[in-house]
Amino acid sequence: MEAQRAQAVILVHGLWMNGLDLSVLRWRLNRAGYRTYLFSYRSVHGTVAQHAQRLRDFIADVAEPEVHIVAHSLGGLVVLSFLDQNFSTGRPGKFVFLGSPVRGSAAAKGLVERGFGRVLLGGVQEALTRSEARKWVGSHPIGTIAGTQSFGIGSVFTDLPKPNDGTVAEEETRLAGEVDHCAVHTSHVGMLVAAEVGAQVINFLRDGEFGR
Repeated sequence: MEAQRAQAVILVHGLWMNGLDLSVLRWRLNRAGYRTYLFSYRSVHGTVAQHAQRLRDFIADVAEPEVHIVAHSLGGLVVLSFLDQNFSTGRPGKFVFLGSPVRGSAAAKGLVERGFGRVLLGGVQEALTRSEARKWVGSHPIGTIAGTQSFGIGSVFTDLPKPNDGTVAEEETRLAGEVDHCAVHTSHVGMLVAAEVGAQVINFLRDGEFGR
């Protein structure tokens, strides 16, 4: 527990959220001994690159010698942009992405095809609809968690590949170069309160791998 107190966890929320949705996960991390910080941003007002620049400035004010990042959904794309721009925490740490469509979002593409993209996705539309096999080769270990309970609005706009969490397909969450990946039977939003997801996040931050 003493070791964790010297470690910070920065939580990055997803699309259309403000961070309150991360309250339960934040409580679990605090209980495990980590010092948590919430990075809140106006998701559709600006691009992921601009959000990443603000994240860089936010991290600069965090004092702990070890800095982890846990990001949900769009938040994972913000973190990848942070890394793509060669920004750095300047400290060791592990990153966990929860339901982040790192290979592009079929649901977002469905929104665009129906003419809702500009209004509902704003400046992050391009990042969400890019289809590419991203590869991470940096020093920070990254673990990804996918949900497999198909309950969410994503299926309204497109026929999501299975398995999926109702918004993001498991295959969309896989990042080449990731250290570990696991699937949990929960929905896209449900993963933020699921005890198993919280335990897996803590496993990865502590051990560099998910529990089996």
